Amino acid sequence: MPVPDIDQLIVALEDRFELATDATRHLLHQELHEMIARHIEAGRDVPARLLALDHRMAKAEIDDSFDNMPV
Repeated sequence: MPVPDIDQLIVALEDRFELATDATRHLLHQELHEMIARHIEAGRDVPARLLALDHRMAKAEIDDSFDNMPV
């Protein structure tokens, strides 16, 4: 996949993540993991933006898991 195509996919995924509900963020995170896996399988470096988005998504999922915890 040419670099501009990857950049466009990353931007689209970032946009979808920002608009996602708690329920759909998990699905987007799975999609992101598949994209990262495809890069690794192809022997390409994983773009830093993908790794940063993965970190943001993981943090959001962790934060969401505490939303309904009793105090």
